[in-house]
Amino acid sequence: QREPMPSTVAGIAAPPAATPPAAAHPRRQTRAGQLAVTAQAAVEAAAARRQEEQAAAAAAEWEERTLRQRQDQEFQQCLLMDQLKELVAQQQAMSQELAVVRGSLEASESALRSTRQRLDRFGDNPRLLSEADDRTAEVADLSAKRAD
Repeated sequence: QREPMPSTVAGIAAPPAATPPAAAHPRRQTRAGQLAVTAQAAVEAAAARRQEEQAAAAAAEWEERTLRQRQDQEFQQCLLMDQLKELVAQQQAMSQELAVVRGSLEASESALRSTRQRLDRFGDNPRLLSEADDRTAEVADLSAKRAD
């Protein structure tokens, strides 16, 4: 059926009434439209979740890498401290040994001087010559030890 023609003025038909603008009428969504909107929202939510998961994974990887680096650094520091302790202990042992060698060297040099004085005073005596040779060798050995 056709709509009745609006009244005419002077025999001219009036144009049909204009349809109201779309904004004036609330738009009715179809079931397919609702599904499309819901699906789009789900896709956007999934993308946001994926992005958050990637950011969380990157942060966790960075934290793990940083933790490993810190642990490696602490391990290296412990190794260096252990080496330092060993070196300090070696230095102390060598210092003590050096003190003993110095004391022995001073005693040997004093004994050598005394032997030489007796040789000068009493002349060539085979026993004093042998003692002087022994003291000279002892002083040379101790001097070499002290140099090491």
